[in-house]
Amino acid sequence: MFRSSRHRALAWELMRFLSRPDVQVRFYRLTGDLPARREAWRDTTLATDREAQAFRIELDRAVPTPMIPEWEEVTTRIMDQTEAAVRGGASPATALTALDRDVNHLLERRRYLLARRAPDAH
Repeated sequence: MFRSSRHRALAWELMRFLSRPDVQVRFYRLTGDLPARREAWRDTTLATDREAQAFRIELDRAVPTPMIPEWEEVTTRIMDQTEAAVRGGASPATALTALDRDVNHLLERRRYLLARRAPDAH
């Protein structure tokens, strides 16, 4: 929600409503959009859908992405090097070496700044 929202109470109410497992199941039935709430996956509509279960397994294994400003650039480098390996522009080993080099370079400044922080700032 935006800080400048003029209707904060209504926005929170909408978020609470859309986050309810029963509403997420209903939304799935209407649109095919898979629910984010694990509780919604207990519904028989999803629990018995073999194709949907593949996504349920993925949901169990999902972890949040790192909360660093460089993350978008890191994912771009991952996609670039993956494409190079898949399309034959580079061997998998060469692509991984290039990815390691690129990401290391991207994060070099962050490591430098963190190392220079005062000990009590950690």
